[in-house]
Amino acid sequence: GQTIADAVTVEDPAIQPGSPQSHARHLDGRASWWISTRPTPGAANQIEVEKDLVLNEIHFNPKLLLPTGIPDRSPERGEFLEIHNRSARTISLDGYRLSSGFQYAFGHGTSVPPGGFLVVARDPRFVRETYALAPEIVVGPPETATPEALDSFGMLRNRGERIRLEDPLGNTADE
Repeated sequence: GQTIADAVTVEDPAIQPGSPQSHARHLDGRASWWISTRPTPGAANQIEVEKDLVLNEIHFNPKLLLPTGIPDRSPERGEFLEIHNRSARTISLDGYRLSSGFQYAFGHGTSVPPGGFLVVARDPRFVRETYALAPEIVVGPPETATPEALDSFGMLRNRGERIRLEDPLGNTADE
């Protein structure tokens, strides 16, 4: 018989025929495969991933009270994730998305200023009003979102889950 030291099945629609992209493992020895825009046959892999965007705060299962003091039966409206730009430059989120926890693709032109924050909320208006946040730093489904659209956006699990921020190639920027 044969001994196979390592194997991978690659099925990725992000890689287009004729594109200058390849699947590559990071030199840190992890088993994860990344998409590289610089194929490097016969040399060390070069993978460019934005490391200055971090998931900074995760607010799941909030304990909300109605003005009457009764517990809110829809606490998911208070859920949010916060992304922080720890660099000294503006970072564009064009093509970025949250692919677990919330399912959200950032709109064209969305960016995070140097040292700034961006909040992704299931109910952006509620989160803006509750925490007195500027409208430009809170994103999420529109107020007119249908129940189906909100279901697609998702909710944060109360028992834990992996939250993943992906770059335009599908690489993990943070989790």
